[in-house]
Amino acid sequence: MLSVLSIPKVQLVLILFLLYATAAIKFPNVNTLFLLFVCVGFNVTFDLLFTLIRKRTFFIPLAAMVTGLIMALIIDRSSTWLYIATAAAIAMGIKNFVRVDNRHILNPAASGLFLSGLLFNQYLSWWGVSFQTVTQINLSNIIFFLILLSPAIISFFRFKKYYSILAYIFSSTVISQLLLSNFSLLDPSILFFAIVMLPEPMTSPVNYKKQIIYGALVAVLPFLFAIPLVSNDPLLPSLLLGNLIFLKK
Repeated sequence: MLSVLSIPKVQLVLILFLLYATAAIKFPNVNTLFLLFVCVGFNVTFDLLFTLIRKRTFFIPLAAMVTGLIMALIIDRSSTWLYIATAAAIAMGIKNFVRVDNRHILNPAASGLFLSGLLFNQYLSWWGVSFQTVTQINLSNIIFFLILLSPAIISFFRFKKYYSILAYIFSSTVISQLLLSNFSLLDPSILFFAIVMLPEPMTSPVNYKKQIIYGALVAVLPFLFAIPLVSNDPLLPSLLLGNLIFLKK
């Protein structure tokens, strides 16, 4: 049991579930619970199916659980099951079949949500990771904010992707301040994106210098290429472009 709990992806699944649980406490209703089961269920099902087709093997789909939990935290809670199923199918299809050197090259959650968002004209709400603000200091806000930051334990110390995370947060903050007069260092949605989605271990650089360039580039891309014009959420295509640019780690 202890050996299983030492696996980074298992730890990330547990931390993301804790984050989801706090969001469910904040927004208790049937849609919140439905979203969790549908997002995780579809991702796990498609990952098992596609892996069986590709390798004819069975495994514990930890990566699909992570992807499902990410989707459940940022997809709008009023989303239809068809949109969620499409996002999961695209995410797991790209994970299993768009590969180089036996590894997937695009962030599964970002690719599934980006392409399904275009198909369904669907916006992300980031509902589960946008209320943990510390603009008003009280005990509950501090606890929620610390739980939001808790995935950084895995990204920093197990995946060792701290350079890309810090480069992204710094660059995003500077650009927001200069161009939008909007200080985003403590923006909970940006922090979640930076510490969970940006440093996905298979699709982000390992080399420290490349991590810095990668993090800064993903922060800059929406402003350079007017990505908001082709996406309902500029963070997703920025991340996918960063994945492609740093295909060779």
